[in-house]
Formats: sequence, structure tokens, C-alpha cells
Amino acid sequence: MSPHPEPIRDAVVALYTRLLESWNSRDAAGLAALFASNGSTVGLDGSQMDGRGGESRSALFHNAPARFDGRPQLVEQLTHELTTVRGRGLVVDAS
Repeated sequence: MSPHPEPIRDAVVALYTRLLESWNSRDAAGLAALFASNGSTVGLDGSQMDGRGGESRSALFHNAPARFDGRPQLVEQLTHELTTVRGRGLVVDAS
């Protein structure tokens, strides 16, 4: 189904940006709200988190995680209901 229509790409890039903003501000509720109840996330370390997982997402912030600066590299619409985004990022700091 790719290439993706621009409105879908723009929406996915905006979502990716909000995800990084929520992470960097350590806003677990804001981060969890970005995920569908049946969504799935694969972390940088390969860990997987299913659903919104507000409690498990808040646990991510107990050890002062690093801040990230990232940009989407590839946005691909696989079906009408599924779009993937692959990003490239840098660790900004760990404080």
C-alpha cells in the first residue's frame, strides 16, 4: 500500500514527535495515551510492551532515562489501519 499519502505521513510524524516530547518530559500518562489499547511497542533494547500500559510505562521513568532527539526515517502504510514508522535518534543526555 506504500507509498503513503501525505496526510497519513504528516499524522504519523506528528504522533512520533509527540511520543518523543512525552518521553523527554517524563510524562507517562501522555506517553500511554499515544498508544492504542491493542497497540504494541518494541523498545530500543528489544523489550516489548503491549497496549497503553500506563503503569508499566511510568516505571520507565524511575531511573532518570536519557532524553532523545529523533527524526522519522521511513513511514510506510501497510494497510488502511496499519502504518509503521522507523526513526533514527540520538541520546541527548542522561539527566
